[in-house]
Amino acid sequence: MNLKLLQKAIVFSAAAFCLIAMLFPALADESVKASSDAAFAKDVVKADKPVLVDFYADWCQPCRKLSPTIEAMAKKYAGKIDFYKINVDQSPKISEEYKVNAIPAIKIFKGGKVISESVGTVSEASIDARLENALK
Repeated sequence: MNLKLLQKAIVFSAAAFCLIAMLFPALADESVKASSDAAFAKDVVKADKPVLVDFYADWCQPCRKLSPTIEAMAKKYAGKIDFYKINVDQSPKISEEYKVNAIPAIKIFKGGKVISESVGTVSEASIDARLENALK
């Protein structure tokens, strides 16, 4: 295959992906990002804005029930608050360090410190109020 043709195909593919992402942002949206033991300090503790962390497990039914609420809040507060999820089975160190003994657990961080936390399924209004408080 001709090298110039290959280069053009790569450029065209990248441009097509960008166009799709602009026209259909939900397809490219990752409003709640995954974090881990290794990335937690960078993602959460050293963040320059408030961060909501959703501690969950794949097998946890209440976690699955809460997930759409977290996604909705992430879209509402996009650019103002970062949203991460931590799988407690895959990141036991952080879960233990922040005393996550039951899930789902939500912790809101500001300046690297926990300023609000809850355990169990909580309403969108409750999360919304805590996020508004985190922005003050």
